[in-house]
Amino acid sequence: MDNLFHIIESAQVIIKSRGVFYQKKVYVRGDRFYAQWGGGFIRIGSGDSTSCPNTAWENLDVPAGYLSSKKGSLGEPLLVQP
Repeated sequence: MDNLFHIIESAQVIIKSRGVFYQKKVYVRGDRFYAQWGGGFIRIGSGDSTSCPNTAWENLDVPAGYLSSKKGSLGEPLLVQP
């Protein structure tokens, strides 16, 4: 089941793309966060990085227990605790 996208109820992220802000649902796949984007998903990385060029995230709101204390670098996604 870890290779499928699972929605995290009550979790949301603000995504900024080319000056426009969007509020999106947050999904988890394995130990990484994703946001629904267009017809697919983009990975939410550390800092404000995402897997989509010209797109950044500004605020991530997830229930307690999901964020890890381990920080990744650019291109390395935030980790979640199962």
